[in-house]
Amino acid sequence: LDAGADVNARSGNRCTALLFAVDNAGDAALVEVLLAAGADPSLRSNAGESPLSKARQKGRTEAETLLRAAGAAL
Repeated sequence: LDAGADVNARSGNRCTALLFAVDNAGDAALVEVLLAAGADPSLRSNAGESPLSKARQKGRTEAETLLRAAGAAL
């Protein structure tokens, strides 16, 4: 991010780093860093998953709290 990476860049299936952070790492600190860098919590994957819906599905309560505070929608 410090080198200018697009925090909202998407993978082939339209996932963002924020969705990956919630889904794979479950790391609330990483979620917080991405949100502070301007990650859009409303972007969805091709499957229609949002970071908030994935946080709820995976039981990532800290990430869910951060996402809700950032205005994320299911």
